[in-house]
Amino acid sequence: DEYAVTASLIEPYRDAGKRLNQVELQALEPALRDDLVGGWHHQDDAHLRPDRLMSEWRRALDGDVQFEEQCAVTRMDLKPDGVHAVDTARGPFTADAIVLATGAWAPQLARPLGLNLPVEPGKGYSITMTRPAVCPAIPVLFCERKSVATPWASGYRLGGTMEFSGYREGLNHVRLDALRAAGREYLKDPLGDETVEEWYG
Repeated sequence: DEYAVTASLIEPYRDAGKRLNQVELQALEPALRDDLVGGWHHQDDAHLRPDRLMSEWRRALDGDVQFEEQCAVTRMDLKPDGVHAVDTARGPFTADAIVLATGAWAPQLARPLGLNLPVEPGKGYSITMTRPAVCPAIPVLFCERKSVATPWASGYRLGGTMEFSGYREGLNHVRLDALRAAGREYLKDPLGDETVEEWYG
């Protein structure tokens, strides 16, 4: 089994998972199709809602941190003792220290500083829906399709894929259709009645 190799690589560092046969898989997650022959369960894995994590970070930091949203950084001002100022769409900002945590855009900002960061943008997709009638109780990773179904109390999301298309914006509907197809391949009831959001990032 192909995934056993991955599990063996994980084992020295964390829960390598337990191999489940068809009966065990159905008992663990009845939302999966009956014709799946087996799977793996990583009991120590966890998941979260990214929007709630960001909201909670903001709440926890309120009063200690000044937030400037929708404010593009255009340049970092390099001095002999480091970077202590950035130019933005709203003018300059100064600080004792600057943390460059801009993900895929880090190489563009770092290049004028003489830094060559080996970071390439990769684009993931998700579809958020209302919960289907038969909704998974736990997140389910479809390794062969590089996608995942994640349930929560008020909704349900199919997400995944990795598209290397530079900084191009916009939804690729081929990718979104692939997420829906993966759901149909593995789940009894793969789609909610209402699509809340189609997303990329």
